[in-house]
Amino acid sequence: MNTCNTSIKELIEKRQFEHVYRPLWDLSNWKIFGYESLIRIVNGGSIHNIEHLFQISQNKVAREW
Repeated sequence: MNTCNTSIKELIEKRQFEHVYRPLWDLSNWKIFGYESLIRIVNGGSIHNIEHLFQISQNKVAREW
């Protein structure tokens, strides 16, 4: 297992992330028209290459389907 896979596994196992929904505002009428889904790293964790993280996740999902 490479370092990136290990760090992703550790983030999940140690629950070092939180899932947040942030409203998207239409500034012409100040109404919410949708939400943005975010993953935030907590407790001092970090991801050095977010693109690689998404690529690994997509590959894993594709293999499981």
